[in-house]
Amino acid sequence: MDGNWPKKYSSRKELKILAAAFAENNELYSEKAEKFLVEVDRLKSHGKFSDDQILLYAYQRVLTCEVSDKKSH
Repeated sequence: MDGNWPKKYSSRKELKILAAAFAENNELYSEKAEKFLVEVDRLKSHGKFSDDQILLYAYQRVLTCEVSDKKSH
């Protein structure tokens, strides 16, 4: 995301549909996809982030958790 997207604030339902498509496009499956969708929901509940920010922050969070999980093994 290059920051040139218009800020969009979708409904919770619309954002979940976008998030599911985003997860599929980025090959997040099973547990990672669940964590991503939970994080999207958590960020949406704050009410201060646009859709692109929510998707990006949630995706970064899942990737960060993945890296820390690999380090702990």
